[in-house]
Amino acid sequence: MRSHERVPSLLPIVAVPLAALIFVGALWWGMISEFHQSRRDAEAATAVIAGNLAHAIEEHTARTVHDVDRLLRLLATAFPARMDDRLHMMVAE
Repeated sequence: MRSHERVPSLLPIVAVPLAALIFVGALWWGMISEFHQSRRDAEAATAVIAGNLAHAIEEHTARTVHDVDRLLRLLATAFPARMDDRLHMMVAE
């Protein structure tokens, strides 16, 4: 080999694919981290919605029980003898 001949450098051959690999890896990392953040946000929103629904069901149940109680008390005062007879019959069965 002559001293004035140069050996071709492997740097361009290795650098371009390596840079492309690093770029693609960075894109994937960004997409995956964005996906995880979106998932955490969705889970937090779902927890808030579930809490709101639970509170609404609790209020609805309390109102329903209160309304049934009022209705039964009204019926008991409107038909006292009949209610007593029917209650005794129901208990006896």
